[in-house]
Amino acid sequence: MSSFDTPYGHASEKRILGKGITLYIVNTDFYIYVLKELNTKIPKTLREPSGWYPKIQANILPIEFPIYFTKKQIRKAYAYYRRKFPSVYEEIVGNSVVVIPTKHSSEERHRERFFHKNRNHYIEIAAWSHHERVPKEFVLIQTVLGGDVKNPTVYFLVKESEYLAKQNEYGFICIPGKHEERELVE
Repeated sequence: MSSFDTPYGHASEKRILGKGITLYIVNTDFYIYVLKELNTKIPKTLREPSGWYPKIQANILPIEFPIYFTKKQIRKAYAYYRRKFPSVYEEIVGNSVVVIPTKHSSEERHRERFFHKNRNHYIEIAAWSHHERVPKEFVLIQTVLGGDVKNPTVYFLVKESEYLAKQNEYGFICIPGKHEERELVE
């Protein structure tokens, strides 16, 4: 095996980032190989047993081995975990740090908070407005309780103006009694 062969194909470039950490570029992607002795220092839940870290999984490396990375790479790695994997971030940072559930701080915590807060509401999973069976100026909304697609589907008819004013990135919230429940008949 030549020094440029990787499990992901032939690398066009090889850069040693530090003792035991090597970056390989395969096509337009990069992979970082971490020697076994260093790899054991990475938290088990984030460790790649083979020592090979594709681009996304490699975000843990600037945090665990900051001397081999730029300040910008380290900041980006921390921000990645805070936004996408807040529980992992809290574990990494420690010291009783809690990621607040705002969209700016953590997209994932923000999403979790929305669904927890609305676990007893019907949340949109699909909607139609321009359909022969939907009255003009209304939207037919397919929902499930708490946004959990394992729950039964319930349909509601909502005024288009309300739908446009109150929709959000996670789905419109329908309230029985306030919004007209509909049964679909084939």
